[in-house]
Amino acid sequence: MKKISNIELPARLDQIYQFMDFAVSFASQQGFSDEIMKNIELCLEETLVNIFSYAYENTVGKVDVECVFEDGKLIINVMDSGAPFNPIAVDSPDVHTNMANNRIGGYGIVLIKKLTDEVQYARENDKNILTLMFVKHNDSVKDI
Repeated sequence: MKKISNIELPARLDQIYQFMDFAVSFASQQGFSDEIMKNIELCLEETLVNIFSYAYENTVGKVDVECVFEDGKLIINVMDSGAPFNPIAVDSPDVHTNMANNRIGGYGIVLIKKLTDEVQYARENDKNILTLMFVKHNDSVKDI
């Protein structure tokens, strides 16, 4: 049976825990393990912080997080109406160069790709949609 729930809040850092609590609670209700819920939390945090920081220039927009559970898969759609940005298309940072230049950042999408079973991006109806997928019965739990 398909289950769907969503939350829409202002794209502000002080809202991050409401978004994460919502998604983790939804995953918990579907029986996901603590390990996968930690991965969900980290991936959602990385996604949201980037939206809060860069999507809406000099204004506060909204973010909609939709959770869909069907056939043992949790799909989290994170949607915003900010500037178009496909994080999947960004090249992975060069760790050695960044360390040598004391540059931090750019590693969030690397973590997201590693900790999800699948990640997709789409731009539809003037909205960025980042889709994070987690499989409930995964024989090998992904961790860092």
